Order: sequence, then C-alpha cells, then structure tokens
Amino acid sequence: MRSYFAPGKIMITGEYLVMNGFECLAVPTKLGQWMHVWEFETPKGLSDFIMYQAKDLKDNVWFETKIILPHFEISDPSQVDNIQVNRLVGILKLADSEFWQEGKSYRIETVLEFERTSGLGSSSTLVNLFSDYLNIDPFKIQFDIFGGSGYDVAVAKFQKPLIYWLTEDDSHWKYWKLDKSLTENWNVVFYGQKMDSRASVSGVQDALNDIAEDDFYTAQFDKILEMSKNASDMISLESSLEMYQMLLAQALIIPTTYDLLEIKPVNKGLCKWLGAWGGDMILVNQTILDAYPGAFDNFSIVKWNDLVINE
Repeated sequence: MRSYFAPGKIMITGEYLVMNGFECLAVPTKLGQWMHVWEFETPKGLSDFIMYQAKDLKDNVWFETKIILPHFEISDPSQVDNIQVNRLVGILKLADSEFWQEGKSYRIETVLEFERTSGLGSSSTLVNLFSDYLNIDPFKIQFDIFGGSGYDVAVAKFQKPLIYWLTEDDSHWKYWKLDKSLTENWNVVFYGQKMDSRASVSGVQDALNDIAEDDFYTAQFDKILEMSKNASDMISLESSLEMYQMLLAQALIIPTTYDLLEIKPVNKGLCKWLGAWGGDMILVNQTILDAYPGAFDNFSIVKWNDLVINE
C-alpha cells in the first residue's frame, strides 16, 4: 500500500478578485485528505480495473465507482453522466500511457479529515493526491478538469501560507508568514452550507470585470491588501480585513456577514467570509463572539491557531 496526504486550505482575502488578477492570501490547514493505493494482480478471467472509494470524516463511503482499463470504461451505466465519475476519469486519463500496467488492477481509497461541507478543500486536496500518485503537475489537473484560480491547489502542494495571483499566462505565488500572535483571538465558524466557488464567481463576473478596469477600486484593493500582507499588529490586520470586506460588498453589491447574520459591526470586531460568500466559513474574533454570544450557537467553531498552518 502507498499513502499520500494533502492539507486543506483557507482563503483569508482575495475571494472573487483572485480570478481577475488580484493577489489573494491563503493558508493550509492541519486537516486534509488521505489517499491509499493498492496494486494487485488482476484476478483471472477479469479485465484490468480501478476500484475507487471516497470516504468521509466518519469513514463512511459517500462515493464509489469501478473503471475498466485500458479504455477507462465506466462499469455502472447509471454513472455515465455522474460529474464525480467524469472528473475522476478525466484525471486518470492524464497519466502517462505506460502508468497503468497490463495485468494489474488498482484499489484507490480517499479519506477526508474534515466535513465535506466545510469548504476546506475536498477538491483541491484530491487534485494534489492524484498529482502525487500519478506524477502529474497538479495545476494541469486543476485547470484541465476543475477550472478556477488554482490558489487552493498551490496551498495544498506547498503546504505553506501563500500570496497567490494569476496573469494571462500563468499562476504565481510566493511564501508568506502570518504570525500566530496576531491570530490568537481568531475563530473559524463553519457555516454549514457548501458553496460552489465556481458558481459563486460566475454570478458576479460582470461586476468583477468592471472592478478590474476601475482605477479607483484597483488602487483601494491594492492598498488594503498591502496592509494585510505587512501588518505587524492585530489591529492593523483585522481592520484591513474589515475594510476589504466592506469595499468588496460595495463594489459587487452583495451582503456581508453582518447582513446575513443580522448583527452590527462593533469596535475592534472582525467578522468576514473566508472564500466564497454565502457559505463555507466565517472568520470572527473573540470580540464578535463576546458581543453576540447567541449568534453562532448553531455553528461549529474552531480556534484559528488550532486549525491552520501559519508558517
């Protein structure tokens, strides 16, 4: 058996805008996804095959399929139009033609360490796991099969906090450090509603294009991001994230976390979406939790420094 691991991800800032060339800040999480692979002689009388199972946090199989080699035929006709199966087949076909050995069959099992609805990166971790196993560039898998900016794949690949951005030609990144002392009062609230970030971006794409061409908004976002990247104290960091959220909400005419939770900003408070708005995760500091003790009772809350890899 061979085993592989890929960490999850959290985008701190850059949601939506990363698709239009703006920088984003993202960190890996201590929780991720595992892949275990068994290779064995194909039983006599059978065609070579790949048996794939995906397990959730509680070790329950939430998806499985059997693919017949060498032509990657789907064994179950009812799964022909299944998006999970088609993505899996697409990934497997990217491997070198000599990777799949005649007379060999394979059992591939993936196991999540976080809830599928958490937004921590079930897809991006899967991309990196198959990248390691099949010896393929993870960005090829991401852009050929899934689309999106690829920031999450970069975070899972390098397992360090990153500044990430796109140009017309390629994706770029550099390492970044977020001091634990600045985030000791941060908490991640899992909103419990899985947000498809690709669908989320498509809903505001026209407005994003307008922002990218607007000198005023571009300058403002660049200044706020510089504050976040270079913050040396908690107040500077948290106030820059609040400003980012408010400016983006104004530019895209979309509700903030305060709007959705029906609470008001408070002095020295921090409450903003992490990643796609309307689902996944919310970043809140202790000031907000103390000011609104009942607002988050129905959600799972984890200390930031217990969850993420800051450096």
